[in-house]
Amino acid sequence: MSTYTCPYCFSQHEIYDVEFRCVNGSCVKEDDMPLTTYEGAPAPLKRNKVFKPQMKGFKFIAKQFMPVMERCPDCKTVSSFRLCPSCHNVLPPHIDDHEDLIISIVGSRGSGKSHYIGVLIDELQKHVIPDVFGGNFMETDKSVRDQYMQKYYYPLYQLCQPLNLTNPNEKQKPLIYETVIGKGKKTMNLTFIFYDTAGENYEDLMTMTTVNKYICQSTGIIFLVDPSQVEEIRDNMAEETLEEASNIPWEEIARSTPDAIIDRVARLIRQYRNVKQGRKIDIPVAVTFSKLDAIAELLPPGNTVSEPSGSIKSGMYDKSEARIIDEEMRSFLNTWGERRITTAMNNNFSNIAYFGVSALGQSPHRSEGRTGARKIQKPRPHRVEDPFLWILYKSGLVK
Repeated sequence: MSTYTCPYCFSQHEIYDVEFRCVNGSCVKEDDMPLTTYEGAPAPLKRNKVFKPQMKGFKFIAKQFMPVMERCPDCKTVSSFRLCPSCHNVLPPHIDDHEDLIISIVGSRGSGKSHYIGVLIDELQKHVIPDVFGGNFMETDKSVRDQYMQKYYYPLYQLCQPLNLTNPNEKQKPLIYETVIGKGKKTMNLTFIFYDTAGENYEDLMTMTTVNKYICQSTGIIFLVDPSQVEEIRDNMAEETLEEASNIPWEEIARSTPDAIIDRVARLIRQYRNVKQGRKIDIPVAVTFSKLDAIAELLPPGNTVSEPSGSIKSGMYDKSEARIIDEEMRSFLNTWGERRITTAMNNNFSNIAYFGVSALGQSPHRSEGRTGARKIQKPRPHRVEDPFLWILYKSGLVK
């Protein structure tokens, strides 16, 4: 029998096991304890009535499908707002017939996860999905759009301000988008789910078990590494560049190095998927060096990773270019003497590629010397789509 996994609380349910929320504003208001628990609210949240669908006809047939709509037993208003029975969040509209692709953005505090997610979604909507796939990339509902606009787009693209570090104590809801790509019988309907969690959550395996367990169900992982947080690279960077590229003290960075986070992520996945130590995990992992602009002077001339993406220029995924960039980044790490990351990855994962990107295309600067507010120009993203397209390719969704 088919099942689905809630993208909010990660509980698994039979395909027919959903609830509905009444959409009539005049209907009964009740204490919604599942939603209260999920939100961590100090007092019960009052919401419209929640009710179960009626199993009409033959139950063994009805249980093969997810109900589409149901009539409120009190006011008789028809609702199509399907809820997860465990947390009472509204489920994505096509959770019963679209393939869900969880793209996990992993990295330490200050590695640029929020900047990357904010810019990647804008690029997917405006360029990548229309240009490469001839499709569209749309949020599942207004709440997702409001969340994206308020937290990411408005600060970055309107105010030209770098984003604040994610609060580890704040509930971070996933950003859920749908896309239709292809033509005719080759059309694919996909749902993409992005999670943005604080880097502090990756410092402890027990915390990750609660906050970051979505990683275990990932279609692919984009592991972000701030070059200035790698000691061997940091030693070759100018002091002024370091101050602009990272606002995290080195003492704090040293407590959670990239290889240590890789190890914890692997242990979490092994526990959840019952993968024994010694066997490699087959989830595709794109090891992505963010803030490539900060180390531009350290890169040799004529390298491919510094050039614009060939996939966007040609309108199709360029597999050979991805292979060249992977080889370049591995060579750079070897030249700089950084082997802890590659060793940790090789010990745990079987499907790895290395990338270099820049979400902002610049380092934030102080508006009034060292004490002023950090400002940026409008983002000038560089190759942010590369890891995303590679994961789609490895998942068999891109030729």
